[in-house]
Amino acid sequence: MTSDELINSALGSDKIYPPEKLYDFTKDKPLMEYLRNNYPEAYDFINLKELTIENSPSGIAAIGVYPSLTLYLNYQKLTYMREQCLPLNLTDFYKTLACLIIHEELHYVLKHFRVPFFGYNHDLLNIAQDMVIDNIIHQKNPGWRNWKETAEKINKAIDTQHSKLKKISLNEKDKNYLLNLSDLDGYTYLKNLLPDIQPPQSFDDHLWNKNNQRQQSGDSQQGNRQGNQQCSQQGGIPQGGSSQEDNSAGENSAQNGCSRQSGNRQGKANQQGNTSDQNNNTQED
Repeated sequence: MTSDELINSALGSDKIYPPEKLYDFTKDKPLMEYLRNNYPEAYDFINLKELTIENSPSGIAAIGVYPSLTLYLNYQKLTYMREQCLPLNLTDFYKTLACLIIHEELHYVLKHFRVPFFGYNHDLLNIAQDMVIDNIIHQKNPGWRNWKETAEKINKAIDTQHSKLKKISLNEKDKNYLLNLSDLDGYTYLKNLLPDIQPPQSFDDHLWNKNNQRQQSGDSQQGNRQGNQQCSQQGGIPQGGSSQEDNSAGENSAQNGCSRQSGNRQGKANQQGNTSDQNNNTQED
């Protein structure tokens, strides 16, 4: 079972488990060994001293940055997904859980909370942010969702609408390669070309905290565009934010940075950088 199939199955299930039957991934030693050997970035993230892990009553996963860095996972949904993979296909579940963790981690590392509440269509912004994250994960887990079809729709709209925006390339050697785009690049494309796009059913229903209306975004202009493909090749994950573009996408210069995952992966420094410019933000998936 692919990660997409497993997640969609969980989203469609209303099964409720009693508290004593809930799966606690933090106590699963085989899982931890799997993460350590196959997804060290996920293993290092959940073992950050600064990170709190809590059960989420809704959705499947979420990340919060204020007042502290918190990973939320829906233990009901995790229990269901694990049950679907027993007894012979636990690796499918482990892989899916690893990618869920990485998905939330990348929302934090890429500073997706930095964007002000006002002035943006956050439905489109959430799609753009997921385009960036999911295509990174898809490079390692082909069973994870990607947004190739969305990129193709954007390119078709550029032709039909005679837009001056550059087409998104699926060739990693091109400057405007899909994995080199920032979340605000993607937002520019969607806002100008596909403003009515509807995301496929997925776990990515991001809910912005009501207090987000008072958010201050001091570093929204200071993020770095990510060289995601380079990071993937180096075994790390992108670090930092992305540069904002007002009128076009894919034209700003790229500043690439990677963080090789280790036991003390500068999580504290990243947390301080993020929490200094966000108030009460939680992104739910």
